[in-house]
Parts: sequence; structure tokens; C-alpha cells
Amino acid sequence: MKSLKYFLLMLVACFALSSCSEEDESVNYKPVPSPFSVQVNGTTTVGAAATTITATIAAGTNGWWVDVPTGSWCGFNSAVTSYAIYGSGDKIVTIYVAANKTGETRTQTVTFHPTFKLDPVAITITQGAQ
Repeated sequence: MKSLKYFLLMLVACFALSSCSEEDESVNYKPVPSPFSVQVNGTTTVGAAATTITATIAAGTNGWWVDVPTGSWCGFNSAVTSYAIYGSGDKIVTIYVAANKTGETRTQTVTFHPTFKLDPVAITITQGAQ
């Protein structure tokens, strides 16, 4: 009886071990980044009046964030007080540009950062003076 229990225990152990499988190392289990690009819809050179610029982000399944320096005259809401946005996938982003009352032409860089250590895309906005 004792040998039958031992045999059954060994049989169960062998069955349990045989059901475990090793990972197939030929399969890539890491996420693969999608291509990332930014296309400005129109021009990045604008007049002195307040305006908007749109840019199309093509990111597939990637996440991304877009930023301008804090306190800039460009932003991501109509009050030009939001200086960063985050998202994923494809999206059209609106960049709000405040009126230029300085009397001088000015420039600002907006940077689009993709995930997966892909290279960021920077666009420069140039705004004329009144």
C-alpha cells in the first residue's frame, strides 16, 4: 500500500512537471514601438494676433507628451496657461498662441516627446509683432 501511494505521488509529480513549459525565446514579449511623427497643419509663422496652430500626432500605440516652457505665450488652452499635455495614439493637438503686444518678433519651441526612447520632434513657432 505504501509503495502504491509513493507510485501515485511520483506519477502526479511527473504529470505536474511535464505540464510546465519553457518560454519560447523566439517570441518577442516586449512591446514594439509604433512609428512616431508630427505634422503641422498649416504654418508655424503667424501674425501678431492671437491664433491657433494644429499639429497631427501619428503615434500608433505609443504614449506621448507635448510641452512648452512654463510661462510661454504658447499653450494648450485658450488662456495659454496649460504648458503640457499627455496622451497616446493618434491625435490632433491645438496649440494656442497669445497676441503679441511686445512690438518685437518672437519664437517658441514646442516639443513632442514619444515614449519608447524615440527621438522627440520639435517645432518652432515664429510670431510677428504689431
